[in-house]
Amino acid sequence: MTITTAEAETTLPTPAPTDLPASDRNRILIYLGVLTLLVTFGAPFGGLINTPVTYFLKNKLHFGAVQVAEFGLVTGLPLYFSAAWGFVRDNWNPFGIRDRGYMILFGFLCAATYAIFAFAPVSAIGLAVAMIVLTSAFLFVQSGQFGLTGAIGRQHVMSGQVSAVWNAVNSIPLLAAFAFGGFLSNALEGKHAELAARTLFLIGGAVMAAIAAFAIWRPRVVYDNVSEEHAPVVNPLKDVARLLRHKPIYPALLIWFLWNFAPGSVTPLQFFLQDKLHADDATFGLWNAVFAGFFIPPYMLYGVLCRRVKLGKLIFWGTVIGVPQMVPLLFIHSPNGALLMAAPTST
Repeated sequence: MTITTAEAETTLPTPAPTDLPASDRNRILIYLGVLTLLVTFGAPFGGLINTPVTYFLKNKLHFGAVQVAEFGLVTGLPLYFSAAWGFVRDNWNPFGIRDRGYMILFGFLCAATYAIFAFAPVSAIGLAVAMIVLTSAFLFVQSGQFGLTGAIGRQHVMSGQVSAVWNAVNSIPLLAAFAFGGFLSNALEGKHAELAARTLFLIGGAVMAAIAAFAIWRPRVVYDNVSEEHAPVVNPLKDVARLLRHKPIYPALLIWFLWNFAPGSVTPLQFFLQDKLHADDATFGLWNAVFAGFFIPPYMLYGVLCRRVKLGKLIFWGTVIGVPQMVPLLFIHSPNGALLMAAPTST
């Protein structure tokens, strides 16, 4: 009896976790680092695009703090249901290569969408539609990246190291994006609104095209060690039920929610620095860049400690250090003072 390739791929058992040689692990981490760098740069809700868009709303469309926050609330709708994109990733296998297929297909689709909206008339409604469509398409790219990263970490006993590298590298484009976004906003301040928006969207399109091109490349050390690239389709309803029954996910989600609940940051902080302390766009971008950059040392320290210290201790001491995180912001009275406080705030 002859077994076809497709049949073999759906009947082969998932291999047990294996500890790869150090050289292979390092090459995989470098690949994932470059991929994370590109994906973070291309995110429409990230610093490179989102920060200048916020300035655009405030400076050119004359939005107030409440209007900017409401704009973010509306354009973030796809993010509230982003788990649905993950379930699609688990059940649809584009081009038969799953995660690479998502990054290639939707990377080029995002690039095309960026290009289309770059030449569309500029208005608050048009900008909101653009951000929602771009975010919806981008979440497929991000699902592919997350799926690949999670599969490698799980299958090769390197979840802690992958997490540390992912977070550290994820901070680098955020750092650059915030700084570049602020300077870009200042540079476009005197130009026509349509030209400013067009520049931002064309930059985003170029980054997304680069992601798709990078995903076409298939290094053997990465993908020959991933069993899920041709994994069989699962039942989505059973997957949802299995997820809901998985009790350890709930404390993790609660920790994630509480850690990200910061009502005094982002938009309120931007308007405070700019309206009360008279900081320009570049200064606010630099504040966010410094804030993001000083997360990198703790991430790298976690990559070392996660193989030597129990997770419970790391969470406890991380919480003790993180609770007073924003206290230094009480002592800022000038833009320069805010920049000085950005580093201790992040660490």
